[in-house]
Amino acid sequence: MSGLKEEVGADVAEKNEPKQWWTKPAARFIVISLMLSSSGYLLSIATITVISADDPIQTFPEKCPQNSGNCVQIGPTYHRSEGLQILRFEAPLDEIEGAAYRWIEEQPRTEILFDAPDLTHAVFVTSFWRFRDDFVIQTFCDENETVIWIHSASRIGMGDLGVNPSRVKSFHEHMLAQTFTKGNCSA
Repeated sequence: MSGLKEEVGADVAEKNEPKQWWTKPAARFIVISLMLSSSGYLLSIATITVISADDPIQTFPEKCPQNSGNCVQIGPTYHRSEGLQILRFEAPLDEIEGAAYRWIEEQPRTEILFDAPDLTHAVFVTSFWRFRDDFVIQTFCDENETVIWIHSASRIGMGDLGVNPSRVKSFHEHMLAQTFTKGNCSA
């Protein structure tokens, strides 16, 4: 008889224990759904990374592709520039390059792939989808002025949701807000 009491007591104890959240069917469904959606996201990120591999740009792009919705250029040609003009300063080239380089380094998720005295190629990575956008600046002397050309383009896709024009405008405004030593480009 005591054996029967023990079995009944064990059944009652099992019924009184609260079920763990992960044992409920709705919780299982949510966990499995999250796992499947995150694996799809991770597969998308891996695909984006593979098809947009880094290749340093060592010469300033001649122009944006015709009718491009994911490229902005200010100099030597203009494309989606929103009225912004080529930047010109009566200041030493090294000061201008230093201010431009600092702006690039201050941006989140940014890596400089190529840096030469007259050309810098940086890559900006978008936060969610991890798209890689190229940002290239060329600096040079034109008589006594220091000139900056700007190029920003998404590597893949048809559009950029306004990211490249916004980036170029931010850089443009930053450079115009700087105070430089008045002088010749080569000084």
